[in-house]
Amino acid sequence: MPEPAVAVCVGDDLGGFLETLDDTLRRGQLVKWLRSLHQEARTVWACRRALARESYRTCQQDSELRGWLAELPFDAQVYDLRGQLAMRGWPYGLAGPDGRLHRCGRLPVFAVSATPSACRWRQHMAQIAATHEMLYPAVAESHARSARTPAAA
Repeated sequence: MPEPAVAVCVGDDLGGFLETLDDTLRRGQLVKWLRSLHQEARTVWACRRALARESYRTCQQDSELRGWLAELPFDAQVYDLRGQLAMRGWPYGLAGPDGRLHRCGRLPVFAVSATPSACRWRQHMAQIAATHEMLYPAVAESHARSARTPAAA
């Protein structure tokens, strides 16, 4: 759904989704179905933090996912769409325009991070270095001064 920026899990496979869509169309319920999806997306957005906490706990218990969790940025919010939670959605809009989206292999387990990608971070730091005076730590200045002064014998 475009607003809020949420992906709602409708089915576990494309065939099931297409059957649901076909059945909904034949019954003349497409508009009602789309409204229910929009409402579900809004609910996922409203509960995004609680969903992320619960998904993280679930993923932590899975030994195969712990390594992936450890590689995520510190601010990442995890969303497990494998079906254990009542609401199955991924609020990818949390990342914003400069954030990062992560997926755990081929599993329907995703993470959203507002931390810019390494490439964007490098660009940002290059801009700061080019426009601001570099301040050296006092230890470096002290070390430089002592290197210039001959040691007393």
